[in-house]
Amino acid sequence: MTKLDDAIPYEDLLMVCPRPAVGLAPGLPEGYRWADEPGSMGEEWAALMTSLGFPFSLEEARGKWRELQAPDVAARHFFVLGPEGDLAATCTLCAGKYPEAAPLRMHWVMTAEGHQRRGLSRTVCRAALAAADGRPVQLSTQAQSWPAVVLYESLGFRPWERAWGNVAEGEAKARWARARKAAEAHGARL
Repeated sequence: MTKLDDAIPYEDLLMVCPRPAVGLAPGLPEGYRWADEPGSMGEEWAALMTSLGFPFSLEEARGKWRELQAPDVAARHFFVLGPEGDLAATCTLCAGKYPEAAPLRMHWVMTAEGHQRRGLSRTVCRAALAAADGRPVQLSTQAQSWPAVVLYESLGFRPWERAWGNVAEGEAKARWARARKAAEAHGARL
């Protein structure tokens, strides 16, 4: 994920990949490697989240990490380390938050600013989708993350314009219409 676009109001969106491709995740760029124990990297994860402009303090980000560690979340983390051993990219696959959309959830896709534009977000997402074993996967994103939405669509995700959580169908459609308009203002098409 690139830094959030502050020119666009924060608004949650839901996407679903009904049939994730089953197969191996692509290789990593030279010098990058998969983290051996991503579950022990909560502090690095929280720092990455705040550096990218998510609307959380560092302590709130730590709380988000603790939520992912709950047994009922059943989180599986896909973390990539950079050449210096720093946390470069993350993605988590866990139980779906909105069962009406899909049983699994891809969550917290993030790439550190110094590691962007190397295909790392795509790589961690493909690893998570491969781990889904063909089961449908949902993800929540924001209109502010329109570059990420373009990536997710290229991976097979589609806008969920039906009711989900406390969002009525009409509101879901309206949110996607606003997100498309914002992306088009930046030369992107959703």
